[in-house]
Order: sequence, then structure tokens, then C-alpha cells
Amino acid sequence: MKGKKIIGFMVSLLLVVMMAGCGEAKDDAKKENMDTQQSDHDVTDTEIIDHVDSAGEGTATDIESKEDDSVDKDQGDKDEADKDEEDKDKEDRTLAPNFTLDDGKGNEYSISDYKNKLLLVNFFTTWCTYCVAEMPDFQKIYDKYRLDDVAILGVNVQKDPKEMPKEDVLNWIADKKITFPIVFDDEGEAIKHYYINGYPTTYVIDKEGYIVGYVNALDEKMLEKIIEMYR
Repeated sequence: MKGKKIIGFMVSLLLVVMMAGCGEAKDDAKKENMDTQQSDHDVTDTEIIDHVDSAGEGTATDIESKEDDSVDKDQGDKDEADKDEEDKDKEDRTLAPNFTLDDGKGNEYSISDYKNKLLLVNFFTTWCTYCVAEMPDFQKIYDKYRLDDVAILGVNVQKDPKEMPKEDVLNWIADKKITFPIVFDDEGEAIKHYYINGYPTTYVIDKEGYIVGYVNALDEKMLEKIIEMYR
């Protein structure tokens, strides 16, 4: 009877141990399965993150590249259009005809001497009332800008039949205290090139030697305005 109890106890213990072992094995298997699932989950997350980063970088690069190409193309088109406009403006402009005349004192002056300066070329005669009236204003402008980038050149039209002889004009210049250069157009060379048919006529020539335009009677205020616009 006692032997049967011992055997029964051992069988019961063995069953408990086996069940515990099965439980541990089951727990181990469950844990291993969870670890495997977690590992799979980690790999999947990593792959997604890498894919998002890669796609994000690629997309940003593509967009930036396309935007840069578009901006470069637009800028290139604008630069080309600006160059065409500038070329057209140059084609429409007229270079100031060059001439060389003397001042009656042994000095010669040419239009080409005044490159890089805004040049005002004043054609005049001493019998012209408006010519005489504007001379003091030209002198004021000359005194103000003569060391700057503005120049004045007076052209006395000796070809005009009513003009006084050159020696008398030189005395007239001295009496008026005119100190800016004045040359004499004895043969009508200058007035022919500049189509002068009235006095006074002042041509405005820019720093590149192109004619901006011409004006008749001027005063100091108008001269300042021209200088402000074109110097």
C-alpha cells in the first residue's frame, strides 16, 4: 500500500515537471516567436525609414534641380532679351560726327577729345541775341563742372555772312570773360555735319560719343537738368 503511494507521488511529480518543462518550452517558443516578430518589425521599420529618406532626398533634389533649371533658363532668356534691347538701342543711336577746329590761338579741339565726358557743343554767332543771353549760364556750368565729367565746347560759325571777323570775336570772348574752349568754323565743316540752320543750337553728346539730341536756347536750370539726366 505504501509502495503504491510512493509510485503515485513520483508519477504526479513527473507530470508536474513535464508540465513545467512544457510550459517553459512553450514560453521559450512564444518568446522566440515574439523576438522573431520584433526583429522582423524592426527590419521593416528600418526599410521604410530608409525608403522615405531616400525618396525624400531624391524628390527634393529633383525639385531643386528642376527649379534651378527653370530659374537659370528664365534668367538666360531675360539676359538675352536685355542684350537684344541694348543692341537695338545702340543701332538706333548716332555717333557724333568728329571734327577738328582751332581756337584762333594755335590750339585745336576735336569731338573725339571728349570721350568719357558728357559734352555740350554750342553753335553760336555774336549777333544772335539768344546766343549772347545764354553765354553766362554756359560759363557758370563750365566753372562748376570743368574738373568733373562734363565739358563744354563753343563753336563760332565764321561761315555765317553776318558774323564779325575772328579777331573781333576773340575780343568779344575776352570781354564776356568766357573761359571754356571756343573754336571757329571757318569753312562750315562743323555746321554741315550737324545740320545747323539756326542759332543757338546745342548738341548733347554722351560719354560714349553718341548724340543724345539737340536744344536751342538754354539757361542754367535747363543745363543742370540735362547734366542730371545724361551724365
